[in-house]
Formats: sequence, C-alpha cells, structure tokens
Amino acid sequence: MGRLSNVPIDLNGVHSLVNFEFIEIINDSMSYPALLGIDWEFENQAIINLKSKTMSFEGNGIWVTGPLDPTLGPRYKKLVTTEEEDYNIDVVHQLTAA
Repeated sequence: MGRLSNVPIDLNGVHSLVNFEFIEIINDSMSYPALLGIDWEFENQAIINLKSKTMSFEGNGIWVTGPLDPTLGPRYKKLVTTEEEDYNIDVVHQLTAA
C-alpha cells in the first residue's frame, strides 16, 4: 500500500528513525497504532516477553518497558547508567545463550 522511510519517532525519550509500511487492516474492530519491525528492535535493543506481553527497549540512556498493546497500560522509563547497561546485556546474553 505504501511506505514512509526514516520517520523520526520519540517513545518516552528514546529517539530513533523508523520505516513504516502501510498495510490494509481487514477488521476495523482491532486497532494497530503502529507495528515496529525487527530492524527497529535490533537498533533499540528491544526485548519482547511474550509470556508477560511486554516489550522493553533502550536508547539515549533511557530504558523503557511497557505492554505490547499500548491500550493495556502505560510505559515506564528510567535512566540507564553504563554499569547497569553492561549488566543488563550480560544477563540477556546468559538467558539467551543457555
């Protein structure tokens, strides 16, 4: 249907560029405000937890976590220090490498 490239977005202080592809929504009763793809997730170190239905991501020294469906609650954010960032990366690596 169409594509918008390099659109600047701000998600709770995490700034990045996103490429949006427009899709046809067949069922209007389900809203899809935006779908962020795998490229965006890699660039923002996103972690998706399907069990808890949450997503966490980081950028600009800010860690953001919230529900996958933005209508189900707010997102929370906190500042990340370099030591904390290194620790978080190590924990994720240990969890995924096992």
